[in-house]
Amino acid sequence: MKKSCTCENIAIEFVNDISFQTARKCSCDYCSRNNVEYVSNPKEPVSFEVIDKAKRKIVTHGYRSAEFHECVNCGLVLVTSTIEGSTYCVLNAKVLGIKGYTLDQEARDFSAESIDARQARRKSNWSPVQD
Repeated sequence: MKKSCTCENIAIEFVNDISFQTARKCSCDYCSRNNVEYVSNPKEPVSFEVIDKAKRKIVTHGYRSAEFHECVNCGLVLVTSTIEGSTYCVLNAKVLGIKGYTLDQEARDFSAESIDARQARRKSNWSPVQD
């Protein structure tokens, strides 16, 4: 399955439909401001391509252990984190136009999470990124 942001600058590809997943919300100011709904599947590899890197902005926060990939036209598309040499990601279902998922209405607060706990959570819950 192929998806992209509206202007098609950041293209995402995954084999199986991930719309059955439960989307999650983060309560931090950045994610709340961007009104994101994250989906991922730890058993579903994802690949992505940035067509015009000049139209992609990478933002980091806190521990700087994740990269927030923003399309300058469409907003936050995905978040990646490299852990022990492997990269994992969550996708912003709203920007990618993914339909059919359910939404966990409780926004999660990860501010008290240690870097080790954060990386372990990402490794077990986020989708692996394929080159």
